[in-house]
Amino acid sequence: MREYQIPQYIDSFPQLMWFEVDEIMPFIACYGAGTLLHMTSPMIVTGAVLTWFYMRHKRKSLDGSLLHMLYWWGLMSLNKVFKNGLMREWIE
Repeated sequence: MREYQIPQYIDSFPQLMWFEVDEIMPFIACYGAGTLLHMTSPMIVTGAVLTWFYMRHKRKSLDGSLLHMLYWWGLMSLNKVFKNGLMREWIE
């Protein structure tokens, strides 16, 4: 009989060593950009710092706060009704 690892919470992200997958993504993105731009060392340091800041923010805030901030800054739409996050008032 095979043993399977069951996450503590059903909606938790998969683990990569001691990081969750979403926590390591800033490092991977910076490393990839550094490789393309031939600036690997500075981008590794930048990726480590961004990962550290993201982990601190994630531990202190509620779930979905990063998506809320991206909507508030106008970088993504919330849903079909609220497409523009920069529109602060609705006048009917």
